Amino acid sequence: MPVYRYYTPEKLAGKSSVTLNEGEFHHFIHVVRGKVGDTVELIDGLGNLATAIASDKTRRDVTFHIENVVSAPPEKQRIIIAQAYPKANRLDFILEKGTELGMTELWLFPTEKSERKIAFDSHIHRMNVIMIAAMKQSGRLYLPQIVIKPKLPDLKEIASLAGFFGDTDPNAPSFISCLKKEMIGIDLIFFIGPESGFTGNEAEYLHTIGVKGVKLHPNILRTETAPLVFLSILSQLQL
Repeated sequence: MPVYRYYTPEKLAGKSSVTLNEGEFHHFIHVVRGKVGDTVELIDGLGNLATAIASDKTRRDVTFHIENVVSAPPEKQRIIIAQAYPKANRLDFILEKGTELGMTELWLFPTEKSERKIAFDSHIHRMNVIMIAAMKQSGRLYLPQIVIKPKLPDLKEIASLAGFFGDTDPNAPSFISCLKKEMIGIDLIFFIGPESGFTGNEAEYLHTIGVKGVKLHPNILRTETAPLVFLSILSQLQL
């Protein structure tokens, strides 16, 4: 039985070959001391899991012959974390734990109080590396998508989603009290502000587009804690 799992961006198909290089090649050759003839598992982040045998290697890559592929059913619903840009170390935590807990998309957008206002290609590459590692470790077969969005007033794509945001208003209802039984299985989005929170104008705008302000916990949560509580509540309702 394979012990190690590797990621490829290529869609996996039966009786074909896949070549791994860079980080996955390094891990196979230099970390686990893999060799030709070893059996591993491959995943593509699209729900496919393959058993494959290392058939050839060079100084820069290793080729695997796929023996068989099994496919997981599509994920039941979109679970979107709409996260105002946080500090880098907090974003890393959200990426890792969000992947483990079933986030399907991470929307990143700027707010008035965000320290960062934009994500560069190098940032997105690094974010994907973190999520791929979390996907492999957790046994998940689907890789969440990172979507870069404009500031709140320019968001126009949530009409078909059940939307919520973390609200510090003491009179805000609890999230779990707002969840209806029929929401399990429909697409959900949860908006989370930066470390300093949403401004009054931003919170008001969310209300005007049908996003409901809710509490996740009696205490005020950090920006990296809120998405994990949201995802944990959903995961328990899905069991």
